Amino acid sequence: SQEQIAVINRCKLEGIFIFSIPNGANLSGSKQRFAEIAKLKAEGLTPGIPDIFVPELFLFIEMKRRDRGTLSQKQKDIHKILRGFGYEVEVCHGAEKAWEVIQKCLKQKKNT
Repeated sequence: SQEQIAVINRCKLEGIFIFSIPNGANLSGSKQRFAEIAKLKAEGLTPGIPDIFVPELFLFIEMKRRDRGTLSQKQKDIHKILRGFGYEVEVCHGAEKAWEVIQKCLKQKKNT
């Protein structure tokens, strides 16, 4: 969470439009939360969607902890679908790696 917040804040400071996709929100537990999960799924919540999106770069970023974190099979499947549509999808272990990816994509955009 802190790593993702750092990426969002850095992008905002640099004027890069970015937003999160809260598919990983912890909504387990009570009946009220179960109802909320059902509602979100009906509204299009899709497991495996990456954590953040940078529209101007057509870039999805899956955030993972700096020291660990692996993709689920569902995430791998969704990433493959998104890449098939022409989006960039990167798995970043920490805010620093995510910022490097964003910088690389910005540079590529300027060179095209």
